[in-house]
Amino acid sequence: MQKKKAVVRADRAPRIRLASDVRHFAGIVSAVADARGVASYLVGGLVRDLSLGGTNDDLDILIEGPAIEIAREVARRTGGRCVEHEHFATATVLIPEVSPRRPSAGGALVRKIDLASARTETYPAPAALPLVKQATITEDLFRRDFTINAMAIRLPVRGRAGIIDPFHGVDDLRLKRIRVLHAASFIDDPTRIFRAARFASRFGFKIESQTARLIRSALHKKILGKLQPDRLRNEVLLIMNEKDPFACLKILEDLGVLAVMSRRLRCTPQMKKTFTQLQNLAGSPLFAGFKKRLPDYRLLYIMALLHGLDRRTVAMLRYRLKLRASDEALLADVERSGRDTLMVLSAPGRSSRSQVFRCLSPYPPEFAVLMLVTASSTRAKKRIRGYLERDFSARLAITGSDLALLGLKPGPCYKKILSALLDAKIDRVCTTRADELRFARRLIKISCGPLQKGGTYGVQ
Repeated sequence: MQKKKAVVRADRAPRIRLASDVRHFAGIVSAVADARGVASYLVGGLVRDLSLGGTNDDLDILIEGPAIEIAREVARRTGGRCVEHEHFATATVLIPEVSPRRPSAGGALVRKIDLASARTETYPAPAALPLVKQATITEDLFRRDFTINAMAIRLPVRGRAGIIDPFHGVDDLRLKRIRVLHAASFIDDPTRIFRAARFASRFGFKIESQTARLIRSALHKKILGKLQPDRLRNEVLLIMNEKDPFACLKILEDLGVLAVMSRRLRCTPQMKKTFTQLQNLAGSPLFAGFKKRLPDYRLLYIMALLHGLDRRTVAMLRYRLKLRASDEALLADVERSGRDTLMVLSAPGRSSRSQVFRCLSPYPPEFAVLMLVTASSTRAKKRIRGYLERDFSARLAITGSDLALLGLKPGPCYKKILSALLDAKIDRVCTTRADELRFARRLIKISCGPLQKGGTYGVQ
């Protein structure tokens, strides 16, 4: 694709709806840039989403000049902090969250402004990080991934602004298609393959036929094998953060991406069912009582993606995705204990809430959530749901200090008594702090040998 002169299309411009603080800080950047005689632009996803009639609070600003110097001055004027990335000619300004009408009202949150110098990028090798060189606005837009992200709006924004759209991104938005900017795009940066699928699923667009051919050609050249594991992991995590990650995975399957990662990795009806059930749980009352962190949905989707695969395939994908040690441990727990846990929870007969708690509490909440959506037994589902809704966050009102005040010498009995007390609380035998203290006194009077559970709570 030939580079073109910047074309300003005022007739196609959206009616700009910037949040008040976004407009305020964009105005500050624009004033600093104007004072230095350089142009500044809103770029990327912000312009795309405004063109679609939506909103976007991200503040990505392109400077036809020294972005880092502009960023330093913006940080000085706003009381923010400037984080510089000299190699890429970019900087991020972190500003205490304030209202433009009440600039003194600071807080713990921050407003982030990303500033970048207009630049070209050359790739010393396929999938390598780029080398950058200063450029014009049009040259900068040409280096981007897709036409719908290669538009800009000149600052300051006043009313209906003209869109700089040299590669007809507005037309592609109207036609609902994802179109790449040049033939070597996926060779230069293979992560764009995943981005194409993300944007297509997010907006309900189609990947343009020539773009799809270029993706398949890059896969045939084994380009994903050149991608560093941490970059692959980040792209997979971004997919799992989408509103409908399964739809994105299905697009990747149709393009042949999943088969490159593993021939056994397929979007099956069971996987779709699991993803749908996870989506339905998000924001449900199931997690209303959580006093600790909520389940990590990105990790849950990865667990659902790998669930049911053979151990060798799971081990290979875990290595390729370079997951955190804690995530690796959780996946190993699911692989090792998931089936047995579901068998125990599916067993007929009475099962106290404390017994279910002891079965699931050794694991992070994601383990229980995955067991919930993959269980075929109604009995197991009911028990797991009860654990998540009522008992996951169960905590005693008393501590070891209270046992010491009751005259118990420190030792192994502490753990046994507190464990028995928690069982009693979960089973509603103890409901108040006073109940717990009375129960503790009874337990202290007996031997501190092995305490029985499930009904007597160690009382003989």
